[in-house]
Amino acid sequence: MMAPLLAAVIGTAAMPAASGDYWLYAQWCDQKGEERMIVEASGVGFSEHTICQWTAGSPTGDLVQTTVSCASVYLNGEETMRMDEKTVGLEARKGDPDQITVTVEGEPPSVFLRCEE
Repeated sequence: MMAPLLAAVIGTAAMPAASGDYWLYAQWCDQKGEERMIVEASGVGFSEHTICQWTAGSPTGDLVQTTVSCASVYLNGEETMRMDEKTVGLEARKGDPDQITVTVEGEPPSVFLRCEE
């Protein structure tokens, strides 16, 4: 799934002290059901190839207002290719009502909700 690719791309970055069960760490789906976002301590991923790194360390607390640096990442033989690099803003408040507002630079904000299992 996304976790091995995240680990491979991010490499030896230090893991933050935040707990693995932090409320934000989950799978989130856009309201149209077209996109999926995975939020983990090591970073954020969209769909299969877009990998994001926290710009100021992984968030903590009940209010999240942060950005991630994202790129579409593809393996080409033994080389990792990064394309379409963008900054993405994330805003969320625990339990309000379990949604994240995602803002990709140059685009209107999108709302992601916790994915139904």
